[in-house]
Amino acid sequence: MIISWKIIVAPITIITLWVLLSIHIFQSNDVDLLEISIFIVSFFLGGFLFYTAYLESRQRQALQLMADNLRTLNETLESRVSERTEDMFRAKIHTDAIIESLTLGLIEYRGDHTVVRLNRAAEDMLGVKRETITGKQLLPADMSKQELSSLGEVTFFTSTEAFPKQKKGNPYEATIDEVSIDYPTRRDLQVITVLLPTAEAGHGLEHNFIKLVRDVTREKLVEKSKSNFITVAAHQLRTPLSAIRWAINLIISDSSRLTPDQISILQSGAKATEQVVTLINDLLDASQIEEGRFGYEFTSGNLADAIRAATTPFTSKAAEKPVTLEVKVPEENPAVTFDQKKLGMVIQNLLTNALTYTPAQGHVGVTLEYGDRFATVTIADTGVGIPADESMRIFTKFFRSKKALVMETSGSGLGLYIAKNIVERHGGHINLESQENRGTIVSFTVPLHAEDIPEE
Repeated sequence: MIISWKIIVAPITIITLWVLLSIHIFQSNDVDLLEISIFIVSFFLGGFLFYTAYLESRQRQALQLMADNLRTLNETLESRVSERTEDMFRAKIHTDAIIESLTLGLIEYRGDHTVVRLNRAAEDMLGVKRETITGKQLLPADMSKQELSSLGEVTFFTSTEAFPKQKKGNPYEATIDEVSIDYPTRRDLQVITVLLPTAEAGHGLEHNFIKLVRDVTREKLVEKSKSNFITVAAHQLRTPLSAIRWAINLIISDSSRLTPDQISILQSGAKATEQVVTLINDLLDASQIEEGRFGYEFTSGNLADAIRAATTPFTSKAAEKPVTLEVKVPEENPAVTFDQKKLGMVIQNLLTNALTYTPAQGHVGVTLEYGDRFATVTIADTGVGIPADESMRIFTKFFRSKKALVMETSGSGLGLYIAKNIVERHGGHINLESQENRGTIVSFTVPLHAEDIPEE
C-alpha cells in the first residue's frame, strides 16, 4: 500500500510547530496573540492534513479493491467468451458436418440470388461446383448456361411466388414444389423452400432462402408403374361389375317372385357392388390426375347454380339421418370460369364426408362468398372431427382418419386428394380446420377471372 505524503508531513509539521512554540513560550515571559494564533492554526492545519490524508488512503484502498474486482471480472468474462467461442466453433463444425452428410441437397442464397452455401448432395444433383458459384449472384441470363441451368431452375422457382400464398400467421412456413431438370441427368426433384430469418431482416433488408432438394425420380417411376397397374386393373374390373350391378338392379325391379330375405340379400349385394364401382372410379380419377389426363373443360357459369345442383342429391340422405343441410348463396352472382362437372365432384366429395361423419341431429352448412379475386366455398359440419396429429395427412392418397374408420369402414381415402387437385388446377386453394368431437370446416377458393387459372 502506498503511504500518502500528507500522513508523514502532517504530524511532523504539527510536532515541529508545537516544539518551537513551546520553547518560545517557556523562554519568554510574554505570550502575545500572534503566537497563540500561530499555535491554533498549526494545530488545525495539522489535523486537517491528517484527516484528508486518512480519507485519501481510504479512497485509494477502495479504488484498489475496485480495480482488483474489475480485473477478476475481466478475466472471468474473457474465460467465458473463450468458452462460448469454442462452443460456437464446435457447433459450426457439427452443423457443417451434418449439412455435408445430408442426402438432401441444400442451397442457401440471399434475396438477390447470391449463393451463400451448397452441400455435396446439391453439387451432385445440379452438376455445379461450390467453389465456382458460392458468393456469386445468379441472374436470369445464367439459365441459358448448361452448367447453371439446373441450379437456376431450382432457385428461381417459387422464390418470389410461393411465399405470398403462405398463411399469414406463419411467414416462415415452408412450401413444397416439384421441378424437373435435364442437367447433368434427367431428374424429378422435390424442392422445399424455407424463408430464413436473418439479423438484418428486421431493418428492411432482404431475407435469405434455403432450398432442400430431394431426388424423387425413382419414386415417380414407381408411382407411374403403380398408376398404370391400377388403371388397367380398374378398367378390367369396372366392366363386369357394371354388368353385375345392372343384373342385380334388374332382378330387384321385378321382385314379385322374390321373398323378403332374397330382396334384402340382393339389395345388400347391389350396395356392395355400388361401393366397389365408386372405389374403382376414384382410383381411375386419381390415376388420371397423376398422369395429367384428368381433362378439364372450363366454361363461364353461375357458381351458385353449380352448388345447388351438387347439393340437391344429398337432401334426402340428410333427411334420413336426420341432419340439417343448409345452403346459403348470394342472390347476385358474377360469371365465373370453372369446370362445372369437376367442381361439382369437389362439393359432392366434401358433402359425402360431412354427412357421413356427422351424427344424427347435427348440422351441415354450405356457403358461398365472393371476394375481390376469389370466390370461397365453405362446408362446415358438427361431426366427429379429425385428431390434430392426423390433420397434416388428410389430403394424401388413401389416408383415412382413425375416427372415420370406426364410423364407416368402407371408403377409398381418395375424396380429399381428388378435391385438392381439382381446386389447385382451378388456381384455388383448399383448407381444412377441425376440432375433435366438435366438427370440421373445409373451405376452398376459385378465381373469379379466367386469367388467374393456371395453364396446363
